[in-house]
Amino acid sequence: MTVTGSTRRQDAFDRARIYLTSDLRADLIAGFTTAVVLIPQGMAYAVLAGLPPIYGLYASILPLLGYAMAGSSRQLAVGPVATDSLLVATSLAGVAAAGSPAYVEAAVALAVMVGAIQLIFAFLRAGFVADVLSMPVIGGFSSAVALIIASTQIPSLLGIATPRSSNITETLHAVGLRLEMAHAPPALNGLVAHAAMLVARRFAPHWPRALLVSAVATLVVAAGGMEHTGVAVVGPLTSGLPDLKFTVPSVGTMEALAPSAFTLALVGFVEAIAVAKRYASAHQYAIDPNRELLGLGLANLAGSVSGAFPVSAGFSRTAVNDDAGARTRWASVFTAGTVALTLLFLLPCFHHLPVSALAAIVLAAVVGLVDVKYPRSLWRSHRGDFGTWGITFAATLAFGIGAGLLTGLLSSFLTPLFRSSQSALAGERV
Repeated sequence: MTVTGSTRRQDAFDRARIYLTSDLRADLIAGFTTAVVLIPQGMAYAVLAGLPPIYGLYASILPLLGYAMAGSSRQLAVGPVATDSLLVATSLAGVAAAGSPAYVEAAVALAVMVGAIQLIFAFLRAGFVADVLSMPVIGGFSSAVALIIASTQIPSLLGIATPRSSNITETLHAVGLRLEMAHAPPALNGLVAHAAMLVARRFAPHWPRALLVSAVATLVVAAGGMEHTGVAVVGPLTSGLPDLKFTVPSVGTMEALAPSAFTLALVGFVEAIAVAKRYASAHQYAIDPNRELLGLGLANLAGSVSGAFPVSAGFSRTAVNDDAGARTRWASVFTAGTVALTLLFLLPCFHHLPVSALAAIVLAAVVGLVDVKYPRSLWRSHRGDFGTWGITFAATLAFGIGAGLLTGLLSSFLTPLFRSSQSALAGERV
């Protein structure tokens, strides 16, 4: 049967009508609900990346639209994530002072390079890398990164200043040396906010706890004049959408940031594919790894146009998006729209938001990534996979995020070869 132009238009009209009658309401609710979580999280992750909080919102509009154009997951919530934010901070630590215009330019350059690398991988159909990623590698990597990120938030939580580092031992040592310098008001504010996040997670898991804790902490700081007692706050934010411009990084910048960009591209893909596969399995549809690379590449390139830093998929936000009923990628479009409205009309509400509360939000988000049950089950059922988990976990803590992930991948690849060689040797002995 020949398909004419009028037939195609009728098919498109029918699909749109079906969407409007069956999925629109669910996606609208999910999009708004996810935005409620994303707004305070995005600001917190921008601070983690060494950027002003508003850049977390800049990274929560165009990247979501870019992914929605090409990604294959219906529930994946793209935007700022803790792991990528920490990688940005450590990658740019020696490039410029955190928060400075030069630092912002370098972060945007990273987004351009990460997006370009992911698009190249997509066109080379390199999505098969996802098949190499075993669950022990992902589990060990995620748990170690969660501990590293948690350690970086302790100074902000206690209101003390320490050198930024992705080495957990260095961070804890620096905190110990400066512990006596902790200020009571910000420390109390941060610890109470963190406790509230944990209590809400336990007894009200479906509530927008990040937004509620942020709102209460903001009201307490504003009403009590705590800004004048040493409590660091977000401060004034300029309302309005970000300026749009595309900047091509210089050759020198690309040479300096190439290793970090490659690591971010790989880590971002690992995070996204792990989360996407989980929810695709729950809803019984297939994920195309190459389309995920394409969607992430477009997300990062689109984000760089609005001054965003590298993004990926957030596990906690995807869980919220799914729980709220997201059925298609249009939920991400509605999330982006809600963030855009916040930039236009609601930014003054965040002036008195304490930085310690943002640290509490990050801490609460990464606590769930530390899975102690999984390595125990591996130890009982499969010692080889436990070894892969342990090597990945230890290497990430000891050598950093990029080296840890590559070590885990190498271990995952070599372990089967080692087993087969041992079996062959055993057969020869017999």
